[in-house]
Amino acid sequence: MLLRNDKVLIAGGSSGTDWKRLASAELYDPATGKFQATGSMSLPRVSFTMCALDDGRILVTGGSVAGRYPNAQLTASAETYDPITGKFTPAASMRVPRHKHAAVLLDNGRVLIVGGSDNRDWRGKMDSVEIYDPAALKFVAAGRMSEARFKLTNAIVRLPEGKVLIAGGAGHAEIFDPASQRFTVVAGPEMDGRYFSTATLLSGGRVLLAGGYGDNVGPSSNGAWIYIPSEKSAK
Repeated sequence: MLLRNDKVLIAGGSSGTDWKRLASAELYDPATGKFQATGSMSLPRVSFTMCALDDGRILVTGGSVAGRYPNAQLTASAETYDPITGKFTPAASMRVPRHKHAAVLLDNGRVLIVGGSDNRDWRGKMDSVEIYDPAALKFVAAGRMSEARFKLTNAIVRLPEGKVLIAGGAGHAEIFDPASQRFTVVAGPEMDGRYFSTATLLSGGRVLLAGGYGDNVGPSSNGAWIYIPSEKSAK
């Protein structure tokens, strides 16, 4: 996760083939080309999200803290990393434990958390959505998507007009409108899941969706899609 001081925060994950979760974190400094240790998370995690807040802190949410399918132990906990102090501080917990979800900062400084799954993985995909309010220090429910989706951590983008494109983890992309808290399916052909795909904001509000794989868990895809906003939303 890129910080405001141009350093990169790397946290959590697993070590080797034993699936041991890590709570440790480190910083990469592009000026020196070196890594250095920083504070550790309160829990070891994989399959979690990190999202930069308006004040420069990083919000960490959810993830798997032990075990593996079908006995993975998930968490609803969240914490924040402060680049100034180099420390992680526990925050409020999400409404449900989830992993392989996605998070994006909204224009109002709140964080949208979407999808993911429970410890049943493919059979536990979620359509639920919640929003973290850093001022109130709590998560609140924010409706449901049109499709349950997971494995979409890098396939969510805030568009220039403030709406959010949720592009991966299911057959069709959809748009979330923070003003109405409603979801609208994006017109277009089915994308066969697009698990672990990436979504990148381009000029003019267009978004490139690339890679990933489909529901049959076959070979990775070399396909790509372009989301083109309506004339009205592109202005």
